[in-house]
Amino acid sequence: MEGNTGVLRICAIVFVTVLCRLAVCQRTPSPPGDFRFTRKEYNATIMENSQAKTYVKSRQKMGIYITSDLSASVKYSIVDGDPLQLFKAEQHLVGDFFFLRIRTKGGNTYVLNREVTDSYKLRVKAEVRKTNSRKLEFWVDVFLAVQDMNDLRPLFSPTSYYISVSEDTQIRSSIAQVTATDADIGTNGEFYYSFSQETDTFAIHPASGVVSLTRQLDYNQTPRYELTIIAEDRGLHPGGSGFSSTSRLQITVVQDNLHAPEILVRTLPMVVEHNAEPLTYAVITVSDKDSGRNGNIQGLEIIKGNEDGKFEIQTGSKQNEFAIKVLQTLDRETTPNGYNLTLRASDKGQPPKFSEKVLFVQLMDTNDHAPVFSQTRYEVTVSEFAPVNTPVVMVQATDPDTGRNAEIVYDIQRGNNKLRFGINSRTGLIYTKGELHREERASYELIVVATDRANPSNRKRNSAVVVINIEDANDHDPVFNDSKLSANINENEKAGTWVLEVSAYDLDAGENGYLTYSLANVNPVPFEIDHFNGWITTTKELDYEMMPQKYMLRVRASDWGSPYRRETEMTIPVKLQNMNDNTPQFEKVKCEGTLSRDAPIGQRVHTLSAIDDDPADYVRYEILSGNENGLFELNPTSGDLTLARKIGQFEPSFISLKVTATDGDNQASPVYLNMTVTNSMQGNDYINLQCQSTGVAQEHMRKVQQKSRINALEEDETMHFSDIHTVNLHAPEIDSGIPREIDIGEDSSVGTVLATVNARDSDTGYNGMVVYVIAEGNTDSCFTIGMQSGELSILSPLDRERTESYILNITATDLGKPSKGAWKRITINVMDANDNKPRFSQDKYEETVDENIDIGSTILQVYASDPDSGSAGAVRYSLLTGTEKFSINEKSGVIKTTAALDREEAAVHSLRIQARDQDESYPLSSVVTVTVTLQDLNDNAPKFIPENYKVKVREDLPKGAVILMLEAQDPDEGRGGEIRYSLQDGDEGKFDVDRLTGVIRLVGMLDFEDRQVYNITARAKDKGSPQLTSTCKIEVEVIDINENLYAPEFPSFVSNGTVYENEEVGTEVLRVVATDLDSGNDGKVVYSIRDGSGLGRFVIDDE
Repeated sequence: MEGNTGVLRICAIVFVTVLCRLAVCQRTPSPPGDFRFTRKEYNATIMENSQAKTYVKSRQKMGIYITSDLSASVKYSIVDGDPLQLFKAEQHLVGDFFFLRIRTKGGNTYVLNREVTDSYKLRVKAEVRKTNSRKLEFWVDVFLAVQDMNDLRPLFSPTSYYISVSEDTQIRSSIAQVTATDADIGTNGEFYYSFSQETDTFAIHPASGVVSLTRQLDYNQTPRYELTIIAEDRGLHPGGSGFSSTSRLQITVVQDNLHAPEILVRTLPMVVEHNAEPLTYAVITVSDKDSGRNGNIQGLEIIKGNEDGKFEIQTGSKQNEFAIKVLQTLDRETTPNGYNLTLRASDKGQPPKFSEKVLFVQLMDTNDHAPVFSQTRYEVTVSEFAPVNTPVVMVQATDPDTGRNAEIVYDIQRGNNKLRFGINSRTGLIYTKGELHREERASYELIVVATDRANPSNRKRNSAVVVINIEDANDHDPVFNDSKLSANINENEKAGTWVLEVSAYDLDAGENGYLTYSLANVNPVPFEIDHFNGWITTTKELDYEMMPQKYMLRVRASDWGSPYRRETEMTIPVKLQNMNDNTPQFEKVKCEGTLSRDAPIGQRVHTLSAIDDDPADYVRYEILSGNENGLFELNPTSGDLTLARKIGQFEPSFISLKVTATDGDNQASPVYLNMTVTNSMQGNDYINLQCQSTGVAQEHMRKVQQKSRINALEEDETMHFSDIHTVNLHAPEIDSGIPREIDIGEDSSVGTVLATVNARDSDTGYNGMVVYVIAEGNTDSCFTIGMQSGELSILSPLDRERTESYILNITATDLGKPSKGAWKRITINVMDANDNKPRFSQDKYEETVDENIDIGSTILQVYASDPDSGSAGAVRYSLLTGTEKFSINEKSGVIKTTAALDREEAAVHSLRIQARDQDESYPLSSVVTVTVTLQDLNDNAPKFIPENYKVKVREDLPKGAVILMLEAQDPDEGRGGEIRYSLQDGDEGKFDVDRLTGVIRLVGMLDFEDRQVYNITARAKDKGSPQLTSTCKIEVEVIDINENLYAPEFPSFVSNGTVYENEEVGTEVLRVVATDLDSGNDGKVVYSIRDGSGLGRFVIDDE
């Protein structure tokens, strides 16, 4: 073989007149004259398994020149290096040169086997016999290399392969390697691996035997593959192909643990805290989409959140069902946020897969806590003057439960006698509900109960003692023990006579209840009263007839209280008892006259009239003497004296009657009626009687008129009696300068004074003393007013977001009895303070849009509210995330695109949006995350990596060999990212591409001599809508291999020919013929003269 050209050449000797050699030989120097070998050693080759009498080949001219003695003879023999006597040395004379030719012996059963002995070092001896000369011996070493013949098959070790491959093995991964050996050398020992059957799933490297995956495995589709691998050597044979052997490759697809277990939680109702019995909180089903062992569940465990061992996982009644059991009593108050149990499920795959899930155990609050008061005992003091609705004390209780279990309602359970106090059930403010009287009760011990608002059957309560001490105030007027006292006293009693005792009491204590007495009559009265014991006595002797018959004493009882005394007056009638100390007196005395005998019976003679200064005394008249004969009859009451019978003729002519008048006790001085009886009438009258007037009537009238005047004065004082100390004449008047509306910040501190209410009362004393109270509107118990000062201030914190304004009814009441009052409504506007952060309507926002959405399109709108008012409630939005893709309207919260979006550049955009109020002094803000997910569109064509391919392949690669793996990438998702490969043109049916994986295989035999380069166009097309494609160029260069198996053969080692000298140029001298068993161009023989003495003198037709 000539170099690496694959051209085989053969040499032959042509002897024409002079010896020539038509061979590929080097010109040797002129032969030495001492008959030595041309070289000290020779190299030669011979094919193994050569038949008998096969000559070795050498590119060197082996032998001895005999130029100096052409008659000399040379004999060659092998003297060493051939222990098995496989070779024989022969001599062949051509011209002046004895060629050394070595061949295999005939009849030897031993065959040359390169694999046993690949070279021999033969020691060849040359015996030279010259004419008439002694024999000469020369030695030379011939290094004989046994050339390889493709006589051995590749051998697999082992002959069968068994491998297991996980079904999730990545395409292009090497999964196995088969190994074969061939003792031949060169191309005879080189071999290609291939599959005996077509497969799209696997590829085998033709040289290394590495088996790789070209399609995704699927256990469910094909759990096992049986492949036959061929190892065929590259040596050539007359029949065409080399030797081959097969091996079995069994590939078991290991069902991959593709899926982690899935945890499905079915929670039961929330765990009720303090449940004494173990209970099941959740039933958990664990499933696995894998099959077989990989789909079997190993178990479920709690790996986090159960450090205190309150929970346990128990196997359920069904397969792969588990129950979360609560083992210990849970307390929501110690763990208000519940428990986050991290569950981990594992399957039985190798390796196992795990999945985790956080199970939130929310504790349902049981009403296990009663409200707790901030103090178990409250003690306060309140004045008796406190008007209704006066705040007394605010009790506070807390409940660590939640929801309605923690909502507290206050109530006064006991001690609220006569409902003197009320309580705001929501705020716990205790206020006066009725008038307080220390004298009635000096202190109240209220049992205030705080009850939560749990279910009625499970409500809990707690109580606190509220002691309210009533501070004594001079709020009681003195009260007379007997308000209907009266007295009678006889006239003529001496000065200092005791009349009666007045007593009064005052329910107030101390000096407020200490009393003194006095008389308050405007006009002088003949009485006085002891200031301390209330005894009333006379100051002078009384005269019934000259003094008022009745005195109305104005007795005043006064306490010693402060700031004002309280006084009570009562009127005590004192009547003068008339004593019969006056004697009746006749108006007329010394009566004398005549009486006619003819006077008829019943004739009025005279009417007696006596006057008694004692009132109501009845005067009775009687005849003391002179009527013994019964002639007259005297009416004792009227004093009429009449004739009882006719005056007889024999009656005396002079009659003297002695009469008197008496009041029962006293008798008037007698009066005499002297009458002379006549027989005739005095004119028309039967009687004529003349008397002397005493003037008693005029005197009596004078006395009556004087007494009438005295009584009139007394009656006037009684009629115009007015107790200016006890009568509440005027109502308070509230100062008109007090504002009707007050603005106050909700962050104002407790105790802040809002206004001072002033009211005036024109009365004196307690009637003019004013107290203040918030009568209505204080629903949240946020305000209080100083009872006496009128200072309106904050009692408890304000919250504008709860109540924006209050309309308070401020009442000013005096302490008169009955009291009088005035009221004024004051509107309290709670001004906003920036005490609330803006709050987004959602904890997070998510939106999905097409990636080709137009610039300026609205993505979504965020909304945050701030219950504050004004600038503190005005919300502005801003984008905290640095991006040029989006913008937000600061007022509306609308998020829009500002640049083109590309899902392949960024599939998800996370934006941090800030909502900030506009308070100038201390703005507040909050942040929310907006996640914008781009919906993929098929906007990217597949892209080959690299853009074009170049590959070199040997022309003798077997069918099915993978020559190239195309790779194209498409960043689109879903079907838009699924790529299918195809060959468009240029493959000439020699190549095929796996449409799914891009693996290009050889499907036809290559022939360098037929075509050296294939220019193929490959296409990658996605499955999106619309479908997008791209192409790449593949240049496949076919590498030529040496298929020239046989060298040309001449029929003989030497060809002889003759030519006459002086023949014309071009004269044919000799025709040599060589044959070549190869076919085609490899079997075509080309002739040339390469060396020899005739070089340049002869030419040979190359064809």
